[in-house]
Amino acid sequence: MSAPKTTAGIPAAWAQARGTDQFVAGGKVEDHDFRRADLSDIRIEEPRADRADFREANMQDFRCLGGSWLEARFDGAFLVKANFFDALMNRACFDAAQLETATLATCMLKNASFVGADLPRANLVGADLTGADFTDASLVGARAKDAIFRDAKLHGTDFTNADLAGANFTGADMANVTWANAKLDDARFDPGADPRRVS
Repeated sequence: MSAPKTTAGIPAAWAQARGTDQFVAGGKVEDHDFRRADLSDIRIEEPRADRADFREANMQDFRCLGGSWLEARFDGAFLVKANFFDALMNRACFDAAQLETATLATCMLKNASFVGADLPRANLVGADLTGADFTDASLVGARAKDAIFRDAKLHGTDFTNADLAGANFTGADMANVTWANAKLDDARFDPGADPRRVS
């Protein structure tokens, strides 16, 4: 049985860092309930936010360096221009989230869910998305050089104009994927699944 969610408001240190260039310690916020909270323009580092609930939160221009966000919920959250660097986010859920120009560069996002998420021009460079679910997600114009999509579910995913150079798609379940004008230099696919060889 999982621990109950707690509602503690926005940590005082987070609120003090809003609108500044100062990154403050993220602290321990595991299992906290931040649903619909205004977390915009906040800067934190190394939080422990496993299983925290950010559903429908406003996280525009939120910045985070490192930390653990295992199984955190971001369903329907507004993450436009949000930046996460080197964060551990395995099994996090971003279903139907707005991630336009967001950065998840070099993050660990194994088995994360992005079903129906909107990620136009997002930065996923070097992210580990092994086993992630991008069903009906839009990654139009996204930058995902060297990203790992191994064993990912890519049903109806739109990679139009995305930079996927060096990305790894081996084992990915790809059905009705849109690759229009995507850059696929040195990208890896299973034999017979390479869209560059489909006539």
